[in-house]
Amino acid sequence: MTGSPASCLRGLTLDEGWMVQSIIDPHPTATGGRFSVGYLVENIDGRKAFLKALDYTQALQSQNSTVVLESMLASFNFEVALLNKCKEKRLKRIVTPIAYGNVKVGGFGIAEFVSYIIFELAEGDIRKRKDQSVSFDLAWSLRCLHQSAVGLRQLHSVGITHQDLKPSNVLIFGNEGAKLADLGRASDSTYPMPLDEVICPGDIRYSPPEQGYDNISQDIPNRRICADIYMMGSLIFFYFTSSSAKQLLIHYFKKPISTELESTNFKSDLPYLKNAFQESLIVLKKDLDGYAPKYAKELLSIAKEMCEPDPLIRGLQNEGNRCNLEIYISRFDAIARRAEYGI
Repeated sequence: MTGSPASCLRGLTLDEGWMVQSIIDPHPTATGGRFSVGYLVENIDGRKAFLKALDYTQALQSQNSTVVLESMLASFNFEVALLNKCKEKRLKRIVTPIAYGNVKVGGFGIAEFVSYIIFELAEGDIRKRKDQSVSFDLAWSLRCLHQSAVGLRQLHSVGITHQDLKPSNVLIFGNEGAKLADLGRASDSTYPMPLDEVICPGDIRYSPPEQGYDNISQDIPNRRICADIYMMGSLIFFYFTSSSAKQLLIHYFKKPISTELESTNFKSDLPYLKNAFQESLIVLKKDLDGYAPKYAKELLSIAKEMCEPDPLIRGLQNEGNRCNLEIYISRFDAIARRAEYGI
């Protein structure tokens, strides 16, 4: 057989009567899914769902195949455990599994078993919805920001940090709105995993700036929650500029010629990161003034607090817990309500 086992599931019948229909091609601008294949599945009652199949091919082709395979299996089992935890806690803003298991695909030798998780079927992620919209939907964008913050707060309330919050991991479910997906890079305060020691477990294009430096993140109090706060704020940049906060930061990051040959470290680069961030805020303000003039000042203030390059002062100031999302949830909700009522 050709391809990987994970890409050859079409036509198979899984546990609980799920029939694998077809591969779901990722959106052209999607940033996830390097180690998985997505499918449309349907059960005997006609219910459609999304299946995520884990692709072990890269692990088996690596020099340390056993180690890499063990790591992937451990990550899969960890993700299932986190998803079940979210389901048991009834976290309504987190995409939780319908079913999961393993299926045998003949003709691949030791690689013939594929692990999978079945989820409720979404309309798509916020990037796809935004790209397909004829005009900018301000009220919808603001409500999605609020719902995403609620989802993040729900995770934090049970000791989980997402670590890879980005547009492709915010899914839309009709009238239910936005839910957070993909806990494959997440961290659980009660369940240690090897990724906990990785400085940047998620997509570097959306990660906070400190995660691009060695020997810095470990010294930051609540460093994982602090990273989630940054990525949440970055969604504001995405909705209104179509770029992440990190992408704009890199674009405007400049150091004097005299320092280019010096060894790079976060402390010495922080002043230049702050300068770049100010340039990024100018871009955001311009787009906010165009798309959301009534709410531009408040949204810019939130983005400035949540995406502050210095993690030690990121988040709410003059508050007991600067990493607390409750205030931001209230602020997003108030702005979204005003937009929905046109006030």
